[in-house]
Amino acid sequence: MRPYYFQKDEKIIDKVRNKDRWNIFIGDVHNCGIELLALSNKVGDYLDKIGCSKAEKVNVWFLGDLIHKGRSDDLSILLNNTSKGNNRYNGYDFTYDCILGNHEDNHIAWKQGLRTEYTDGYQETEDVLKGFGIDLQCEAFPVNIDFLYPNKIISIGHAFSSSSGTDNVLFYNQLSKRDLRYYLRLRYEDLRGELVRLGKENPKQDIFWAQNYCNENEKPGHQEVVLFGHQCSYDSVNGGPKYPLIYNNEDTSTLCIGLDTGCVHGGALSALVVSPKGDMHLVQVPSRMVYEAPKPIMKMVPNRHLGNYHLDSRLHDVVMVS
Repeated sequence: MRPYYFQKDEKIIDKVRNKDRWNIFIGDVHNCGIELLALSNKVGDYLDKIGCSKAEKVNVWFLGDLIHKGRSDDLSILLNNTSKGNNRYNGYDFTYDCILGNHEDNHIAWKQGLRTEYTDGYQETEDVLKGFGIDLQCEAFPVNIDFLYPNKIISIGHAFSSSSGTDNVLFYNQLSKRDLRYYLRLRYEDLRGELVRLGKENPKQDIFWAQNYCNENEKPGHQEVVLFGHQCSYDSVNGGPKYPLIYNNEDTSTLCIGLDTGCVHGGALSALVVSPKGDMHLVQVPSRMVYEAPKPIMKMVPNRHLGNYHLDSRLHDVVMVS
């Protein structure tokens, strides 16, 4: 069976260095193949609307957690519509890569016999993957990647990114198991900077990592934009918008955007379309149903959503696409 979404390091770095590209960053999909198909078509229509040439290269990057939670039948739809020959939308050829998420990491651990709890649906997922000739492995699976744009660096990772410059690509097999587990599951930190497990947060002292994110190694004059998944912004229990979380720290010239808008919980599937110049456009489609019972969003996460408005031009306008 062929490895899925894995490429040799130098091929990924070549993609990062390619200046003539459009990049599409998509939040946690969790098997929602029907919504991904709708989102792909909508992105293709939008690229045509804003005058993107059909000859332009369009790279699609999933921010992790492509699998699990949703229906295995819909995973088949997802894999079919990202396969070669079925990856053309409104005349644009999409190529796909995936950043490692904790659910991919969990699945790999389960296959290796290292995970035995909370594995509902894992065998069904594996059966679908095998049906497509896919063997999920850990070799050269990127954890985070940096893209260099004019006066801006976009760092993408499942829940954390701290590197700068296009030469710094962090891979699964380059991290200790402890560090990998930390980065993939990071939501909240305590006063010592240690990971706080989900459900163990102390609202009086723990912080969501993006609130105080600062890259001390950032190059002067560059705006760092960090795109992350893992933390769902959609609170269907208490109500709220289906927009990404945003943390704008003007003191450190850092913008963090969380693109997991809870599609599997009945929210929306979100894509951030980034032009070769670094202009960003948000494209969304609503979830067609609730696939997994949602959990309330922690009150300690500020309700600073992107919403239907523009950021100031210094950050390159993020435009909400209706």
